[in-house]
Amino acid sequence: MQTQCQANLVSRKSEMVGQAVHGLRMHDVRRLITAMSNLFGQAIEGIAMSSTTNFDVWLEENEPDGHEEIYSLYQAVDLREGYGLWDVTTQGDKTFIKGTTSTLQLLSEKARLAFLTAVEKLKDDPEMDMESWYGFERNMANPKA
Repeated sequence: MQTQCQANLVSRKSEMVGQAVHGLRMHDVRRLITAMSNLFGQAIEGIAMSSTTNFDVWLEENEPDGHEEIYSLYQAVDLREGYGLWDVTTQGDKTFIKGTTSTLQLLSEKARLAFLTAVEKLKDDPEMDMESWYGFERNMANPKA
């Protein structure tokens, strides 16, 4: 009997969450969950984060969007420390980037440098280096600039 009650409670909670986030992209829901988890210092029950070594899959799942997120991802990987949305941990040459929906495992320095190149390709101006591109985009987004 208690198991059925627990199942009903989980079902009602899921329905309430579904109603609250209706119309949001899964990416936005995952970001909300990650933010709540970080705020409360604990994982939210029932949400498992996947892990991959595939750059393209990870970028598609975590969708770095706009100059702020792209730049902060680049900085996080380059500096090998958390920056903006991206939580980074290291273990020797291994770098782990926790995104909004999954964790990317960069298992060597070569993989980390290759991923930085992949992030560079997210810019809309391949002629500019990351710092220059970010500064330009930030100024263009500022109505007072």
